[in-house]
Amino acid sequence: MAEGLGGTPAACTVTGYYRTSIFEYPASYSGDDVAHTVYSVDGIKAAIASDLPRYFERSGSLHYSIDVSVGFRTNDEYTKALEQASDRSNARVPLFLIVEEFVPTPPTALSGGQCYSIEEVRDGQQVIEGGREGKTTLLAIKTADGPWPDTSADPRAINAINAVLVAVKSELDATDHIAELCSVDCFVTDDGRAVYPMMPTMSATARVTRGVNSTDVAEGADRMASMLEEIMSDSEQVVPELLDSLVLGESRNDEYLRLWYLRLWEALKEAKAHLDGGPTPDLTEHRNAIAHWRTAKIDYARLQQLQRRTMALLRRKY
Repeated sequence: MAEGLGGTPAACTVTGYYRTSIFEYPASYSGDDVAHTVYSVDGIKAAIASDLPRYFERSGSLHYSIDVSVGFRTNDEYTKALEQASDRSNARVPLFLIVEEFVPTPPTALSGGQCYSIEEVRDGQQVIEGGREGKTTLLAIKTADGPWPDTSADPRAINAINAVLVAVKSELDATDHIAELCSVDCFVTDDGRAVYPMMPTMSATARVTRGVNSTDVAEGADRMASMLEEIMSDSEQVVPELLDSLVLGESRNDEYLRLWYLRLWEALKEAKAHLDGGPTPDLTEHRNAIAHWRTAKIDYARLQQLQRRTMALLRRKY
C-alpha cells in the first residue's frame, strides 16, 4: 500500500489522536459573524460558529495547525453550505456545531514497517485531502503483529459528546437527527506531526432549519453551556444512557425508528425518579403497541412527542 503511494520507510512515536467533527446546527442565521464555545473540558471542545474558516483561523486548534485536511474539508463544507443557502429566498446563512476531540495515548513507536513518509500530492493527485505540492506527511498502516495506538474513547468523552448534541436539540426543541457534515482525524507524534491512519471520507445532508438571530445564538450558547456544566457534573448512572438514547441516528427505516422509540422510552422511564417525570400515558400506549406487535408503523408524531418530553424534562432538571 505504501509503495503504491511512493512511500519511503520512516519512524515516529504516536502520543495522541485528534478528531474534528462538523455538524449542521439546526438553525439558520442572520447577523454578524458569531463563534461561541459551549463546552471545553478534558480534551473535548464544542462551539457554535457561522464562519468555519474564520473560526479555525482564530481558535488556536492544534489539530487544524498540523492536519491540512481540517482546513480543506471545513472550507469545502462551508462553501457548500453557503451555496445551498444562496438558493433560498432569504438572506440567512448556516450555522455549524464544531466538536474537537483529543485523546492522549501511551507513546507508541511505529517503525518503517508501519510508518512511511509520503507526498501529499503525487502525480498531480491529492494523496491526502487538501494535500500541497512539494509537501510530505506521515502514513501509519496497522499490521497484524505490530503495535498500534489505543484510541478507544473514554466513556466520559462519549457521554460529553452526546450531552452536547442533546443540549443543542433541547435548546432548539429539534427532533430531527443532527447531521454530521464531516469528520477528520489523525494521530499526532511526540514532536507535533500529523500521522494519517486512514484516508478520510465525508458526507453532507441538506436539512430544514429554523431561523435565529445573533441574540438567539448568544443567549442559546449561554444556556447550553450552563446545561452542559450541570449534566457533566451529574453522577447519576441513568443519565448517560438517556443522553445516548436521545441522539437519533441518520435513518428513516421504520424498524430502526420503532426500536429507537423503545430504547428512548425505556431510558426515560429509568430516569423518571431522577428527572421527576417520565413518559406520559399516551407515549406509553404507543410503546406497548410497538413492543407487543400491535403496530408495524412508527407514529412520527409520538416519536417527536417522546423526544420533546425528554428534552423538556432535561431543560427543567439542568
